[in-house]
Amino acid sequence: VVVDYDINDYKTKLELTQQKLFTTIVAGLRAYRDLKTLEQNQVALENLNAELTNFNSNLEQLVSERTEQLRQEIEVREEAEEALKIYVHALTHDLRNPAAGMTSVLRGLLKRQQTDGESASVTIPVSMLERMTAGCDRQLKMIDALLETHKAELWGISLQPKPVALEALIADVLKEWQPAFEQYRVSAKSQISPNLPNISGDRHQLWRVFENLIDNALKYNAPGLSLTIQVELDTARCQILCTVQDDGKGIAPQLSDTLFERYHRGGAASPVQGLGLGLYICRQIVEAHGGTIGYKRQLNQGALFWFTLALDE
Repeated sequence: VVVDYDINDYKTKLELTQQKLFTTIVAGLRAYRDLKTLEQNQVALENLNAELTNFNSNLEQLVSERTEQLRQEIEVREEAEEALKIYVHALTHDLRNPAAGMTSVLRGLLKRQQTDGESASVTIPVSMLERMTAGCDRQLKMIDALLETHKAELWGISLQPKPVALEALIADVLKEWQPAFEQYRVSAKSQISPNLPNISGDRHQLWRVFENLIDNALKYNAPGLSLTIQVELDTARCQILCTVQDDGKGIAPQLSDTLFERYHRGGAASPVQGLGLGLYICRQIVEAHGGTIGYKRQLNQGALFWFTLALDE
């Protein structure tokens, strides 16, 4: 019986007393309890092992994903550092050129004065003075743009809101830019919705937005451009939509996503000098007025910049 039926013990009727029967049953129940406890612990241990295996698998996946994220972050940082190096080089070049040119001219004049004597006077051509003045103006604009960007990052754009008639504002902007339009053979026009209400805004800052968008269109395109400024009333959204559109060469798709970031210069191959802060400042001004600004890609139709301005409730 012990060998064939997996029985560990048995008692004959003759050897059992009441005390031995009680002891045997209690011992058997205790052994059964311990076996069930051991079985439950075994199941719990198996479950724990399964959870540990799953955790290790997830941990490996998390480590792998984080490693990939770190690799991508390192690549982005390296690209940003390389772009910063290029930008600093271009900025240094743009700021040094006017100063180097003026220094060269002034040294030449001083050398000529020393040759002719201490009391000699030097005649400076008007064209040379104009170039030197233009170089100084360009340097001052760059420095002012850097200071304004730093100020905007710390305290935001300062606004002096007053009622502004956009139709009159755009007419004044186009009138001021008329000499440049004639120089670059630009055909400029405006399309303003009738009965356009005034908005509460800073006329000077809004002027700068239109001016920057017009200036970009002229800088990055060949002469003979067609330029259209359009203003529409969107009563459903309680806002005004402004667009500045040209029929030039447009903007490359890989550059359009970073147009409104700081120090965007229109690509490394761009011959245009500047800090790449114009569109960034435009975004700051528009957002300070409660609006948004963006660029719409147009296939073989030039560039279209748009921005919204909130209406008073």
